[in-house]
Amino acid sequence: IEFSDINFSAHEIRLTRTRMFEKDVEVTKDFIRNIRVGEHGGGGTQDIFETIRDNDGIYTLHVKARDKAGNEGERTVTFSLNRFGSVYAYSDYLHALTAEGGVYVSKVEQDFIITEYNADRLEEESLKIAITRDGKPLSEVSCQISPVAEGQISPGDSGWYQYKYIIAKENFVGDGIYKLSVSSRDEAGNTPENGSSGEAPIVFWVDSTAPELTGVTGLGQTIANASHVTVYYTVFDAMGLQSVQVYVDGKEYGEAVTDFSRDANHYAGSFVLQESDVSQRVRIVAADRAGNVTDTDEKAFKSAYPFHRNITVSTNFLVRWYANRPVFWCSVGAVVAAVAGISGVCARRRKKRGA
Repeated sequence: IEFSDINFSAHEIRLTRTRMFEKDVEVTKDFIRNIRVGEHGGGGTQDIFETIRDNDGIYTLHVKARDKAGNEGERTVTFSLNRFGSVYAYSDYLHALTAEGGVYVSKVEQDFIITEYNADRLEEESLKIAITRDGKPLSEVSCQISPVAEGQISPGDSGWYQYKYIIAKENFVGDGIYKLSVSSRDEAGNTPENGSSGEAPIVFWVDSTAPELTGVTGLGQTIANASHVTVYYTVFDAMGLQSVQVYVDGKEYGEAVTDFSRDANHYAGSFVLQESDVSQRVRIVAADRAGNVTDTDEKAFKSAYPFHRNITVSTNFLVRWYANRPVFWCSVGAVVAAVAGISGVCARRRKKRGA
């Protein structure tokens, strides 16, 4: 910054900065220092723009000088600092998916919207939007880009160059681990990519399949002649289990299992049914990280292994006999028929003697 005049009187310097969500904010005191002023003018070299992300932006420097006769000279210069490339803003739905390193969902409900802000224009044909599923890139990505990166694009309302990407939810219809990346190259030579500048990378899990009961023993019969029965079961989920809970007669059997740090996909458990005078109802509920649930009480539940929801465990013959309803009612019927037959015979004999 230099200004001079043999009759120098006064000067005025103003520096403003525009960056994402902040437009024409005065930052003169932050960056303009050590201006020397003499009898015939003044000036100074300012090199205090530290290389940090907060300093990136579009700057406008306005200098005005006035001599003792009231004559004024002024000049305005605009320049940009872009040493970190783009900043990315995610839609609320997408931002929620990236929470804590990525979440599990049973279905992607909305399109993803990403807005890229850059102090400089993007170079033509430099934008790349890539999606991988389980590490394999999708052959085609359905998305809308507005505006297309080209030389005549103007800064948006933020004062920065803005590019809006709408990535269709149809890209994520299959189960798997998804990663989405956006990369480009700007006219300052930066090669920005989302996830490389501190914001959360776009990684999430789509899991529409409920956990599977892969093995059951101990529930293959409805009546057990025993003092107790131990039931063993195994549960599997390809994307990760969240909880497993057992219920006996509607009451929780122990605490729900939620620690799957040893194996997130497989769980083997067991529980004991003690001897009882009445039938006991067994229910197993398993949930995965996406919220899908397998409930053995549901009508749609099917098991590849024998699974009787109701079981009678007893060493008492009468209890087991009553529990076996077909046998019980057949026995009752036989007794009733026998009694009726005997009564009929006795009645006929009495009738003959009376005759």
